[in-house]
Amino acid sequence: MRSAGVLRAHARASRSRRPSPFSSVTTSRRCATGFKPYFALYIGGMGAKGKNFYNSLISRYGWEAEAEHIQELYLGGKQREAIAAVPDELIDALSLIGPKERIRDRLEAWRETR
Repeated sequence: MRSAGVLRAHARASRSRRPSPFSSVTTSRRCATGFKPYFALYIGGMGAKGKNFYNSLISRYGWEAEAEHIQELYLGGKQREAIAAVPDELIDALSLIGPKERIRDRLEAWRETR
């Protein structure tokens, strides 16, 4: 079951005190900032221009302009700007972040899509 794997990965990351690219149980929505370097790296820095699976995936999800901009910045050596260019809305759409009640509800919605 995929959700069990996500929860196991989160538990390992929580023990290491580093943010996990999967989920974060917190009452603060500001933790999304900690995910931005992960998103920028994968969207902008994994592979060459035109050959980045993650960039293509984010584009197919409807964030094409943002994905292209992040990649241009990242490949241009402007990683900090690429990180800042990752929209909070994108992180929220693809991550489980927030209080445990919100995560439970979002996880249940994801389960229903299978």
